[in-house]
Amino acid sequence: MVVISRREAKQKGLPRYFTGNPCKHGHISERQTSKGECIECKRIWQASNPEKRNAWYIANRERLRQKRNQNREEVNRKKREWFSKVGHIRAKEYRAENAEQIRRYSKQYYERNKDRLKEYREENKARYDAHCRARQARQYKATPPWACIESISLKYKERNAMSALTGIPHHVDHVIPLNGDNVCGLHVQNNLRVIPARDNMRKKNQCMQ
Repeated sequence: MVVISRREAKQKGLPRYFTGNPCKHGHISERQTSKGECIECKRIWQASNPEKRNAWYIANRERLRQKRNQNREEVNRKKREWFSKVGHIRAKEYRAENAEQIRRYSKQYYERNKDRLKEYREENKARYDAHCRARQARQYKATPPWACIESISLKYKERNAMSALTGIPHHVDHVIPLNGDNVCGLHVQNNLRVIPARDNMRKKNQCMQ
């Protein structure tokens, strides 16, 4: 890490700075520009005090939301910059190491926020409809004249049966994605398979064996 003073970090608008000197607890780590706090000390405290951390977040949730909305463009810019450098690598590693925890948290989050998510979908119905229409258009373009519609329909019936039988949502997945990065598949019976919804959403537009 590049050594930089707190004053220089403030002048450049950086959220963190690094002096190379240990904090009072002996951590040689970055520090928060706004308060001068050691990032490693803060991380340890948060890990040791999850209840206090959650209580603070709940008490300040609305203020944080307003701040993000007021600085939405800058927040998104910083996110894109961080993700393009190291974020995509760290995110992939984290998902692989914490797959079960992520699934459990996602399920809990959905159960806690059913009403809010439903309200969001209703408020953004046009956006969801546009996404759905775009996908339908891709499927239509990717369906050749020789495709067996009856066989394709059976895949969707299989999806419904698997979801009902296991209690786990299933999707009809394109083995080779219709909108892949390197190659695009067809909407035909041989390119379809039924897999758990979480696996389908995790793979996104990537081929998965």
